[in-house]
Amino acid sequence: MKGAIYWFIVLVATTTISCDKQRESLHEDTLGVGQCKTYKVAPANITICFEAVEQESRCPVGVTCVWEGIAVTRFRAGIGADNHIITLATRDFHTYSKDTLVDGVTIELVNLTPYPDATATTTSNSYRATLRVTR
Repeated sequence: MKGAIYWFIVLVATTTISCDKQRESLHEDTLGVGQCKTYKVAPANITICFEAVEQESRCPVGVTCVWEGIAVTRFRAGIGADNHIITLATRDFHTYSKDTLVDGVTIELVNLTPYPDATATTTSNSYRATLRVTR
């Protein structure tokens, strides 16, 4: 009897996990400033364009800081004829967030490179953002 209950639980857990994976569309890509990418997230497509890094206050490599800082990015996300300007940050802080929801699609900033370095200058065009897009 215990064996039958064990296998029933395994079957239910496996079915639940595989159903969740089928419902969720997952995309993870890296975009440079000025680049756009279209993601297929049923029932529609979403196009995301990396417009700019609006704020860069992360503590540079080689410097001792009292806090880690934050970088804030701006993207344009379009589904059909609807366009949204969104800001995503490298960490959740006050009014800034690492992710947002646009028409049922979650867009998350996973990483922003290059990380500031006290010995190097970063140009605005050298930034690359890694995004995770899910429905």
